[in-house]
Amino acid sequence: MRIFYPDEFSPDDGPFTDAHREFLFGQRTAEYWSVRAYLAERYLADALKAFKARDYTGASRLMRFAIAADPRNPDIWGWQGALRYASGEFSEASSSYATALDWIGVRRLPVPPILYFNQA
Repeated sequence: MRIFYPDEFSPDDGPFTDAHREFLFGQRTAEYWSVRAYLAERYLADALKAFKARDYTGASRLMRFAIAADPRNPDIWGWQGALRYASGEFSEASSSYATALDWIGVRRLPVPPILYFNQA
């Protein structure tokens, strides 16, 4: 397996591989990710409250915070897809759903329920 260094990685190098993901996310400690996951879940809960109230702008802002806190969480990506779909941003919704499915495959997780209801 090839090791990637920050100065070697470029989005122009081609598709994002498992080696890239391991480099970017595999070197963190469990405590680091547990704190990040907690923050992401709090932001997600607040985003879903705003989404339910049809405040799509506020929900989108909180969803970005949740993704920034834990970009490896497929639930957040799935809900972002639902939010973008409800906002009429269909191509962005498709991209969010694809990212959620990518993370499910990388982390070998079960499929979140939000993705069952949004399959084409």
